[in-house]
Amino acid sequence: MLALLLASFAVAATPVLVSSFQPETDDAVGLSALLEGYLAVALEDAEGVQLVRVEQTPPFEDYDARTYMDGCPRGDVVGCTTVVAQRGKVAYAVTGTVRVGEDGSVVDVVLLDLANSSIAVQFRTSVAQGDDRAFADAVVRVVVAAVQGEIGGAVDIRDDGEEAPARDNDAVAKQLRELQEELGSAEVELTRPDAPLPKTTYSTGDLAKDMEGEGLKPWERMRMGPAEYVRYKNSGLPLVEWRARAMGRRGQLVFRPSLGFANGPVDGGYYGAYAVDDSLATVDSWSAQSVQTGRGFEAGLAVAWGLTPYLEAGIAGGVTTGHFTVEVSQQKLGDPVEPTDPIRYQAGTWAVGPRVTAALFPVSPVRPVVGAGVDVSIGGASGQFITVPPELSTFSPAPLVLGRLVVGGEARISPRVDFFAHLPITLVAGGELAQSARIGTQQAVEPVVPDEAGPVGWALQLGLQVRLFGKDPQEQTLLDEIDEP
Repeated sequence: MLALLLASFAVAATPVLVSSFQPETDDAVGLSALLEGYLAVALEDAEGVQLVRVEQTPPFEDYDARTYMDGCPRGDVVGCTTVVAQRGKVAYAVTGTVRVGEDGSVVDVVLLDLANSSIAVQFRTSVAQGDDRAFADAVVRVVVAAVQGEIGGAVDIRDDGEEAPARDNDAVAKQLRELQEELGSAEVELTRPDAPLPKTTYSTGDLAKDMEGEGLKPWERMRMGPAEYVRYKNSGLPLVEWRARAMGRRGQLVFRPSLGFANGPVDGGYYGAYAVDDSLATVDSWSAQSVQTGRGFEAGLAVAWGLTPYLEAGIAGGVTTGHFTVEVSQQKLGDPVEPTDPIRYQAGTWAVGPRVTAALFPVSPVRPVVGAGVDVSIGGASGQFITVPPELSTFSPAPLVLGRLVVGGEARISPRVDFFAHLPITLVAGGELAQSARIGTQQAVEPVVPDEAGPVGWALQLGLQVRLFGKDPQEQTLLDEIDEP
C-alpha cells in the first residue's frame, strides 16, 4: 500500500516543515534535537515531500526562526510551530514533545495541515533506546499517508467556538492496522489533541465580541484604539516593543547619509565671442552663461528631528557631480567665422534646504515615505575653470530655487538603523537659468545662448539612516508589566 501511495505522491512535492521537538523534561533535551535531525534526514528522501527546515523559514524582526523556536514557552510548541509554518508558507508541519521515562522515551507527534487550518493527525509513540531511526522512518510513513489523506481525521484548530469535527475511531483503527506492518518496532497510538491550537490572528469578529459587555475594553486598558489593537494583536510583538515602534520618529534625532544618481540642473555652459576690426580694436562682445540639464552622482546628508510618530523636520544638503562647458571665439570683421571646439570640465553643484518627511506605518518593518522641501542650489561659472579674455564678460554662479517632492520607502535593519531608498522629484521654482551681456559699437557677433535646463529633474538616493534618542516606551503605558490583556 505504501509503495503505491509514494508513487502517486511523486507527481508534485508538498512542502513539509520539520519543526522543533520540545523536551518536556531536562533530560530529554538531547533526544529532542536528535529526533528532529533523524526525521529531517528521513523526510528528505521521501518521494513527494519537499523538506523545509526551521532555518529556511523567514526570520523575525530581530531574530531568526530557530531562536524563536528555542525560546518557545514549554507547552506552546504547537502554537509556535503554527506561526513559523505560516510564515514559511508550507502545506504541512511536524512537531511534538519528548519526555524520558524508565522504559524509554515517549514522543507526541502532531502533523499540522496549514491549508485547512486543521490537525491532520496526532499520535503518541514509545521510542526505546537505539530505535531513533526506526521512529523517524515510522513518522515519515505516517506523514506521507496523512498528507495523502490515507490516515487521520481532521481536527479544527481555528477556535471559532464551533465544535471540532468528530473522528471516526473505527476508521482510525482500520487505518492503523493497514500501516502497522510497515511501521516496524515503533508502536503508534493515534490520539485526539489535548487542546486546540492558539490562533495566530485577531479578527474583526473577535473585536466585536470584546466590545460586548461592561467595563474597560482591552484596547482601552492599553491606551489604544480598536484598529490599533487589532494590528498589535496580529503583530506577534511584545507590548513594550510594539509601543517603542509605534512611537516612531517622536523625539528622535535622525541622521541620513546617502549616495545616488541625479538628473537635473547640474551642468552649465558658457559661450563668449568678440569681434575686432583691422586695428584689432574690439567692436562687439557677446557673453552668455546658463544652467543646463545633466546627469551625475550625488552624495548627501540629512539631519532631522522627530515631531510625531510619523513626521520629522530638518535640513538636507549635498553635492552632485556634473560638467561645465566653455566655448570662446575671436572673430575679425570681414573674415569667415572659424569654428571653435568647446572644452568640457568636471564640475559640482551644491544644494541645501529644509525638509519635512513623513514615514507612514511606524510599526511596520517596511514603511512608505513621502516628503517635501525647498533647496537653494549653486553650480559652476566660467571663471572657475579658465581665465576669460578681458574682452568678454564673466558671471557669478547662478543660484536656483528648487522645489522637491520625495517619495520612497525604508526597511528596518535593527531598532536604530534603517535602509532607505528615496526618489526626489525637483522643480525649478526660481532663479536665473541664463545670463548674458553685450558690449560694443556694432552687432557683429551672433548672440548664442547655451541650452537651458528643463524645469523638472529627478534623483535616486540610497543609504542607511540612524535614529538616536527617543522616549522610553515604558513611560507611555499604564500597564508596564502586562504584555496584553
